Amino acid sequence: MQIMSHSWKSESVTTNHKGENTVNTKASKKYYVTMTDKFMSGWGRAKGMINKMVVICEDYDQANVIRHNAKKRPEMRYVNIRSTCPYYGNHILTSWSTFAELGEIWKAI
Repeated sequence: MQIMSHSWKSESVTTNHKGENTVNTKASKKYYVTMTDKFMSGWGRAKGMINKMVVICEDYDQANVIRHNAKKRPEMRYVNIRSTCPYYGNHILTSWSTFAELGEIWKAI
């Protein structure tokens, strides 16, 4: 089973083991902004755990706005943008949101 990938400009073509091609564009790529919420960690549903907040963004610009605003909040630590979906173990309570679900305090520049 051989998987080949070719990239150019804003799209890539991947050939799977059946010889089928799929086209992936950067527009369909999601970004994940991850952060540790120090205020919510250690109590309530996160008792004895770390509370991670993950915001799913449609593009890098959205992710950068969330990162910028999260870094201004004193309760948010370890703010990162990643292109792969994060996975945390059992000692982490993960809260998931999308960019569209968040209020203006997160979206303002």
